[in-house]
Amino acid sequence: MGGDVARQGSQELATRTPLIYRNGYREFVGRPRNARSENSALSPLFYLFTANRRAQALLGRAMRDSPLTSVEYAAYSAIFEVDQITPTEFARTMGLPLTTALDHVRAMLKRRHIRKVRNPRDQRSYLIELTDAGRQAHAGARAHFMPVDDRLIAILGSRRTDVSDALVVLMNAAEQALDEFEADTTEAAG
Repeated sequence: MGGDVARQGSQELATRTPLIYRNGYREFVGRPRNARSENSALSPLFYLFTANRRAQALLGRAMRDSPLTSVEYAAYSAIFEVDQITPTEFARTMGLPLTTALDHVRAMLKRRHIRKVRNPRDQRSYLIELTDAGRQAHAGARAHFMPVDDRLIAILGSRRTDVSDALVVLMNAAEQALDEFEADTTEAAG
């Protein structure tokens, strides 16, 4: 029944909000304003999905002329925030499979935006850190990121902390649900 309601809600949304294709993404033309989750049968994952799509559109537009894409800026920011990080910690921070995170690491190494340094706590592993060129690219991208971040924060106003806290709760719940789903799937297959 919930799926029927979600489908009906999606169909209504589709008829009320025409879509266009821009830069390979479907974008809403007439975005619904002030969508509310109260008494909605839609999953929190629906709101996360639609918020993510809008965030991608916002960042894609803002960072169009940036030295880094929004995904690259997030990756560089994860390293910048802690100075040095292992590839495994980087993958965990970014919410990526280790193989995908290592693809990012290889790309940053190729650009000479990061370097590997010996991990003093574990001689078998290494840490990555931004080089001067990486910090410069990050700063250049930050100049494109900050105006839209400032605008979003101004719109959120006093709700900023509540929204951030709710997103962390949702992120952690999604991670736990994924772990449980994978465990159930493995158990059923085994």
